[in-house]
Amino acid sequence: MSGGVKYLHRLLARPTNVFVSASRLLHRRDGVVFVGSLWLNEKIFVHSQFVRRVNWVYLPAGIRLLSTLLLGADGALGMLLASWVLNFYYFLPNGPVRSFIDGFIATAAPYTVYRQGRETYGLNASLSI
Repeated sequence: MSGGVKYLHRLLARPTNVFVSASRLLHRRDGVVFVGSLWLNEKIFVHSQFVRRVNWVYLPAGIRLLSTLLLGADGALGMLLASWVLNFYYFLPNGPVRSFIDGFIATAAPYTVYRQGRETYGLNASLSI
């Protein structure tokens, strides 16, 4: 098993780990930064939208990637929870299945980049090689 699968297996074996990871995210204020970047993105780049809510510049994507790169699996789990909350209550309140899948995909992509960077280039949490 790869490191991510082992971590997920340990996480699901003890449900309290989910809450520990979420509290770490809130303690570090990454969730607040993520939501703040979403608000800032909508205020600044509203005139550069291709269609509604599709921007040429999307700040929350950078926050997701940076949080995952710096915090690893804890950051990815926190971003997953934050994405689900935003999707369920803000973006897609009437589409629970799509909200669930969108949150998972939005988190899986940065986590995949993180794992690939760790395994291929040996990146540390400080983003140094």
